Amino acid sequence: MSGVSARTGGELFAKLLSLRKVNYVFGTTGAGMPDIQDALAVVKPPKWIQGLHEFTTVSAAAGYALASEGPGVALIDRIVGTQNSVGAFYAAYMNSAPLVVFASANLPGVPILTGEPEYHYHSNQAHFVQPWLKWHTENHSLETLASDMGKAFHLALSEPRAPVYVTLRQDLMCSAPRAIPQPIEEEPYTTLGVLDDEMARRVLDLLLTHSRPAVVTSKFGRNKSAVQLLGEFAARFGAGVYERRVFLNLPVSHPLHAGFVGVWDTRAVDRAVDLVVSLDTGLLPHAASPG
Repeated sequence: MSGVSARTGGELFAKLLSLRKVNYVFGTTGAGMPDIQDALAVVKPPKWIQGLHEFTTVSAAAGYALASEGPGVALIDRIVGTQNSVGAFYAAYMNSAPLVVFASANLPGVPILTGEPEYHYHSNQAHFVQPWLKWHTENHSLETLASDMGKAFHLALSEPRAPVYVTLRQDLMCSAPRAIPQPIEEEPYTTLGVLDDEMARRVLDLLLTHSRPAVVTSKFGRNKSAVQLLGEFAARFGAGVYERRVFLNLPVSHPLHAGFVGVWDTRAVDRAVDLVVSLDTGLLPHAASPG
């Protein structure tokens, strides 16, 4: 990937999104991002999708991420926009959405157009949504903007997928880059849930040596291709599939759909089941784990 020339930090940000083939930015306009908005009006893609409130903006970006199975990108305004979108971050986190949220930020004491001190400043702007983030950072130099964005996308899209948050200082977005930044080619996205050969053999041995296996899953169907694969897996091993009510993992009309289990217990699993395969469910508390 070659270097990128830009007149302002806002234009550099927009061009870096374009290089990543980000097609849409879901955003709310605000006084903390004029240079970014000016650049997004010229640099295409991405296309700007106007939101009227940060909650709906971040929710729309998360929905797009889940539907496309790619990154959803949102741009919100400073501390107020962050507070407005807390519930949307929670929902995105609980649904494993690969969401990348950029938020404008100001330095303390910087006057606004009226001459008053900047009152939207907070020293840790991500604090309000931090419980629902995989990672967050603040860009402090245009020379590192490309690598900061690269890490944000990499972490959001790596398993387990979850929202990330990056603050963009307004003073940097209106500044001219002092050098031509070099975008960094990041490593391929990692998937921590992929079994190695040894573990796959162990799971296969267990399936073949048990007569009544079952699958318990919650979020496996967030990848559209996984729905058909789960049906094929169940048919191959004669395993009933129990779902928690989060994603559609297997159509209820499938002959091996065995019903639903609660979030924190599996008492609905048939007592005759002698092996439970857990797929993308998270960890159960010890007291509620199958015996």
